[in-house]
Amino acid sequence: MSWLAKSGRWAYITFGALCLLVVGILIWATEVSLRLDQKQQTDALQKAHENRVRLAINQMESWANPILFSEFRRDYNDYSPIYFPDEVRVRTGEVLRPDTYVQLSSLLTQPVRYDWFLLYFQMSPEGMLGSPQIAPEFARNWPGAFDESDFREWIIYERRLLSLAFTFAREDVAAEYDEKRGRLVDPNDPTDDGEELNDAKSVQLASAEQHPSTIKDGADYMWRRENVRRLQRLQTPRVVCTSEQVATANLTDVATQEIVDANDNEENVVGIRYENMVPLWTELSGRTTKDLMFLRALDVGGARVFQGFVVDWPRFSDELLAQVRDLFPNAELEIIDETNESPDDTTLSLIPARFNPNTSNIAVAGLAWNHTHSFLLMGWGGAIFLLIALGLGLRSMLQLSERRTQFAYAVTHELRTPLTTFQLYTDMLANGLVEESSRQEYLETLNQESRRLSGLVSGVLEHSRIESGSVPVSKELVPVSEILNEVREAQEAWCTKSGAKLTFENNSPDLSILTDRRLTVQILGNLIDNACKYGRNGDAAQVAVTSRLIEGKCALEVTDNGPGIPARLRSSIFKPYQRGEQHATTVTGGIGLGLALSRSWAKMLGGNLELVANGKGNGARFRLSLEPGNA
Repeated sequence: MSWLAKSGRWAYITFGALCLLVVGILIWATEVSLRLDQKQQTDALQKAHENRVRLAINQMESWANPILFSEFRRDYNDYSPIYFPDEVRVRTGEVLRPDTYVQLSSLLTQPVRYDWFLLYFQMSPEGMLGSPQIAPEFARNWPGAFDESDFREWIIYERRLLSLAFTFAREDVAAEYDEKRGRLVDPNDPTDDGEELNDAKSVQLASAEQHPSTIKDGADYMWRRENVRRLQRLQTPRVVCTSEQVATANLTDVATQEIVDANDNEENVVGIRYENMVPLWTELSGRTTKDLMFLRALDVGGARVFQGFVVDWPRFSDELLAQVRDLFPNAELEIIDETNESPDDTTLSLIPARFNPNTSNIAVAGLAWNHTHSFLLMGWGGAIFLLIALGLGLRSMLQLSERRTQFAYAVTHELRTPLTTFQLYTDMLANGLVEESSRQEYLETLNQESRRLSGLVSGVLEHSRIESGSVPVSKELVPVSEILNEVREAQEAWCTKSGAKLTFENNSPDLSILTDRRLTVQILGNLIDNACKYGRNGDAAQVAVTSRLIEGKCALEVTDNGPGIPARLRSSIFKPYQRGEQHATTVTGGIGLGLALSRSWAKMLGGNLELVANGKGNGARFRLSLEPGNA
């Protein structure tokens, strides 16, 4: 049967290789699918994160830009605390001369709207600094114009103005302003040279442009910056005309008789050209943090004047971040103060600062369960199910083939001896070669061999009926004592002839069991027959049959005093066509169906047949467990 084992081994090797191939393909497909799925999820999360960042920046700019634009629209005269208006019309309709009426700047008379506005200032062509928030000396005593709180505020603004004077020289301010404006203003755009826009067409065109769908390489920042530039050109006054003396007086905050006399020449007017507001970072003397300064240059009759304001950056940034706390609770604004640092999509359009959301790694969420994982799980489950089914089918096929081979081998081996005996004895009897005195012995041998053949055929047929489920079972309530008596009558003569001593011990004489009498007697008979065959150990064989209650069940045990069953055979003795080891001096027949049939019958009766340990340390003990009839 080595060829059968070899073919079975190759079948299992082939099946194992097929399993490895299928599992390998599944692992590769799973790895590729998960990698692509994770990339897709990561891209989706990244896009959603970018959209949230864009929304946060838009919310901050929607709050800050209108405030800043309103400051960019301030007139040239607003930066002088007291100035001469170009034209004043009274209720009578009379127009007063510019030198006959003065007006206080709104920055002097009205409180600032936000506490983060530190200072408004103006720098003359000679580098002199002044602030529209500080009244000149000659006007401080004007009746009803100011009160004590105004004097306290002037002291604060004077200190800030002095800090600004220590921080900047005019040359430094002009150089930094020109450098910054050169990077923010497109020199190829003619409107940036000061040409006035007649309408809002450019803003409408900017709004009509398609917004970039993804944030890449600063495209979103450039899109927002271009809109801001166009809006800023609309918000910023380009060119105004005023009398030269009024412009000079407003710049120096000094009204002299000479200027009044010079105003008689109405043709003496100058143009004031505005340039864009530019954000610059500054660190005022006495402050430990940087602040943000917005600065613009004006051409006043050929003289360059700087005007602007300084905001408290820590407070201003807190106000900005408060607009997006619901989106990014831990966000920060990082100062961009390097001239060679290029802005990206997180840079604000009007403020040289970068938005940092301070969020955790969004790629971690790419492992969330989704349909791809479900499909992969279904694929793995289906593949494993098919492999298991294929493996079980292969195992069943090999077991069936092995059993057929074992059956053929066992039957042919067991039939060879009786058939040879039949052929030899019948030939001798037919040819008259047997003496009359020996004829009876020959006939008895033939009768014994015929019974042996009948037993072999009956065992095979019974096994076939069990496998097909066609064995009839007729249960009835039978006393245990009757079962033992029938077994004694059927087996005692055979045991005596085999040289074995058969004993019975009934520890529960009043117990009855619900069972098939014929099958129960047959099971015990097979166990006693095996004990007589294999239970010899040099001495006379002893076979003991006992009955007792164990854990609420009726246990019928058959014990011998033989060599016992080797450990290597204990797991296979109940398989069909498996025979135990015989004593060297014992010659027995059988094809190894006795224990297999007995266990199958026990299960049909609702019980079990098992090999249990022998307390004496030798021999074999088989236990048939059945349910009591009164249970």
